[in-house]
Amino acid sequence: MFSLQKVQQLLAIVTKISREKGLDAQNYQCKGCTRPIGIIYGKAKVCSYDGCYYCNECHIDEECVIPAKVLHNWDFRKHKVASYTKTFLQQVESFPLIDVSFSNPSLYDAITEVQDIKVNYSETILNNCPFYAHFELASVVFSDLFQRKMRL
Repeated sequence: MFSLQKVQQLLAIVTKISREKGLDAQNYQCKGCTRPIGIIYGKAKVCSYDGCYYCNECHIDEECVIPAKVLHNWDFRKHKVASYTKTFLQQVESFPLIDVSFSNPSLYDAITEVQDIKVNYSETILNNCPFYAHFELASVVFSDLFQRKMRL
């Protein structure tokens, strides 16, 4: 359904909050089908995921949670997206595409629930690590968690 180029474009912006680029940046064409859009051709609709404009056939006001808005604004509301964007987001929603510690490390400090997830995930890795018994490796890689475990 998606070309490799389209998937790469959609993945490249998964952590970025997109801004509208303007119809002139798209040469007054629908991003999905290249049909002319604008004042004399009909109202263009903006996709909240990529910030591009679409015709009424490619953007039918479907809604979806935007990963970048969750990552940067803790916004879980559904926003209007183009039809193929919604399909893409539904197909990749279960894949771990975003490394929060790289994309928005301050989220751990701002949201308690995210900090708890990080601690639980790290503890799971630590408990299942075959090198756990090796004090130096465990203390370098997981110093905070290791010290907490040693106190127990």
